[in-house]
Amino acid sequence: MKFKKETILTAAVFLLITVLLIIIEVRPGFPDPDSFYHAKMAATLRDNGFIKIFPWFQWTSLKEVFVNPHILYHVSLIPFVSFFDPLVGMKISAVVFGLVAFVALYLTLKAIKTPYPALFVLTSALSIGFLHRMSLPRAPSLSVALLLLGTWAIYKKKTGILLATAFIFVWFYHGWPILLLSLGAFLVAEILTAHLLEPKSWLRNIFDGFKKQRLNILATFAGLAGGLILNPYFPQNIYFSIFEIFKIGIVNYQSVIAVGTEWFPKTAGEFLESSLPIFLLFLLTVAFFIPGLLTLKNKKPNFTAIFAFLFLAGGYSVLTFKSSRYVEYAVPFLALSAGSLAVYSWSFWQKELWPTIRNWLKDSTFKKSFSFLLILLIIGLLAFNETKSIANSNDGFRVADYEPAVTWIQNNVPEKEIIFHNCWDYSLLLWYLDDQHYYLVGLDPTFMYDFNQEVYKTWWALSMGEDPEVSKIISEFSSRTVVIDKRFKTAEKFISNLENSGLFERVSANEKVEVYEAIDL
Repeated sequence: MKFKKETILTAAVFLLITVLLIIIEVRPGFPDPDSFYHAKMAATLRDNGFIKIFPWFQWTSLKEVFVNPHILYHVSLIPFVSFFDPLVGMKISAVVFGLVAFVALYLTLKAIKTPYPALFVLTSALSIGFLHRMSLPRAPSLSVALLLLGTWAIYKKKTGILLATAFIFVWFYHGWPILLLSLGAFLVAEILTAHLLEPKSWLRNIFDGFKKQRLNILATFAGLAGGLILNPYFPQNIYFSIFEIFKIGIVNYQSVIAVGTEWFPKTAGEFLESSLPIFLLFLLTVAFFIPGLLTLKNKKPNFTAIFAFLFLAGGYSVLTFKSSRYVEYAVPFLALSAGSLAVYSWSFWQKELWPTIRNWLKDSTFKKSFSFLLILLIIGLLAFNETKSIANSNDGFRVADYEPAVTWIQNNVPEKEIIFHNCWDYSLLLWYLDDQHYYLVGLDPTFMYDFNQEVYKTWWALSMGEDPEVSKIISEFSSRTVVIDKRFKTAEKFISNLENSGLFERVSANEKVEVYEAIDL
């Protein structure tokens, strides 16, 4: 009977998650332009194999040395962009890969013997920050799945699986160093547990901890090293990894240049609001943990797993105060922390709380029905608010808004000419629609800032309307065509500078995008 109830609950939870993901993906646009880049790269990999230069972004280091850190992600996208319209395929892939991440979380929870793991998956899915990241037509969802697989392999000491996962991670996602955090968390947890339960000298416990984790350590480092060295981009990928990990991920020039919004921090209030359901469940398992232990006098807790998951949950939660994107790791590890504690908290629930609740519900159809409907109503309201907030978080990027500009450029601008644009992000959409022309910068502004800081400053001052000398567009950027996305508040000032200069005229316009061409004098 318990098996049947748990199976029905699990099926209902995953059905709800599937529906939520589909509702989110039905929106006509994409939340950010990276999806266009990944769709195009998947098609490029299919048609041309590995590319090692990226001439389309002329004012970045990518035009000379390009490394694709998402090789296997783009391989996994090929069926989606081949059998469907590429952008429809991206949305379908987002639903499929999002579900993969939630299934990976469910299986990891099940592996640590969490009671009713589907409930922990549900609270994670109802945490809006996490669902938003898992719904993106990008790599984070499969990255979370790989991280959970690697963490499970460390927990179970499955060195063969860990070795393969570490290797694949490098080919799949530039965030592969996070696997080292899982390894480090279990190593520290092993040492701390030994010191608390079997006190010896710290040095002895550290030595024993490394000894117990030595195979995991070897497998992780061997897999990561293998993924880096046995790589079609070796040795350039070593520098590229350092660049992305250190300059973009750790240093993060958010106070200097206009990086993507995901790199900006969350406040404690924002993080709590976006992850409230899983936080509440986590606090409940913490509250019931000690009483649960008292009811299980002969059962020894797995403190190594508990400490490791707590370290990871705490670490990723702290990282969200640096960059909001880390919520994609904070929430699943909060779920795993809660799950590792619930193994013991559940005993207190079964023996103390549930009998009281059952007696209250006993012989009362009204109470049972009311409680059931109330739970459904709360879940429904959370789900509705969640999907509405994600779908309406911004207007998104739509092909239809940029097609008139691109069509004009294709018909009037010679191939391989550089197109000036007033922000770095939507150039990915322009490139998706038109790869016969070149652009200034894309993927991340750090690539331009690192390539030439003075050029970056000149471009940004012109784009923000702070520098009225728009002749620099022609003289310094070798561009005679300007695309302006009017989402930016400063766009009107930039437009005014172009029109007042007497050097440019408007040749295409709609509500969101305008194109200016240099006047032949």
